[in-house]
Amino acid sequence: MRSIGEIQDTEQATNFCGYLNGIDIHSEIEQEGPDGGPWTIWVHNEDKLDQAKSEFNLFRQNAEDPRYQKIAEEASQQKRIQDKIEAKQRAKNEKLAKRIQGRGGFPVTYSLMGICLVTFLLQAAGGTETKRPFIEALFLYHNESIQSGQIWRLLTPIFLHFGLIHIAFNMLWLLDLGRILEVRFSSRFLLFFVAIAGIGSNICQAIMVPEIFFGGMSGVVYGLLGFIWMKARFAPESGLYLHPTTVTLMLVWLALGFSGTIGGMANGCHLGGLLIGTLWGYISAMALKRS
Repeated sequence: MRSIGEIQDTEQATNFCGYLNGIDIHSEIEQEGPDGGPWTIWVHNEDKLDQAKSEFNLFRQNAEDPRYQKIAEEASQQKRIQDKIEAKQRAKNEKLAKRIQGRGGFPVTYSLMGICLVTFLLQAAGGTETKRPFIEALFLYHNESIQSGQIWRLLTPIFLHFGLIHIAFNMLWLLDLGRILEVRFSSRFLLFFVAIAGIGSNICQAIMVPEIFFGGMSGVVYGLLGFIWMKARFAPESGLYLHPTTVTLMLVWLALGFSGTIGGMANGCHLGGLLIGTLWGYISAMALKRS
């Protein structure tokens, strides 16, 4: 921070400092001595020091030029708006922190992970005769089983995982993306979202590849990805953010599944979840902008 000169008059010093800030030269004023005195102009931008000195010389030649006051007032108004935005964001962050603290963390995210892990252990426990009926009770048979009233099968495949890599991959993404939605919205919203994305992605898979056993939380994960992606892209004021690398990685993984390079993937679930999430997120973002 460098001093570029002094101004005796308080109003003129205030106007000039405001003018500099208005033309994107970060500055401030400071009065010399406890009993008053001239106001020193301090400039923060080292790379704009010469420009600030030039502006200071012009100001001293014609301090009454109305453009100085006009730009200073515009800068002051902009700063007040920015301060309000920052205050609102701080209040929002404090509210989110209290919400997390008050409810003891992320109950829905952790509960979903817990159900998946317990189901995975039950899948692995016992012999074939013991665990096969348990596993088959959760699969989606979209013909006779649904028609006979076993509607839980529309959702329960999301809790089935086949192998450590499969469940580890899905749980890490659920932990990351699920908590984002739960803290920004509510536990109830996340639960509702998981139900819709889970059922929708399962139905999509069952339609694309009939009579094939499948399972996993990946359809929901892609739904979460699509929702957060659209909200961050079209309504950044929502406070949601997703790193571009994350989006690219997940889309590449989706493409690899459809290419056949990686076998054994429920591509219908991935695609269905992504479509549900992106559509939901986009509509929500547009509604937020209109409001």
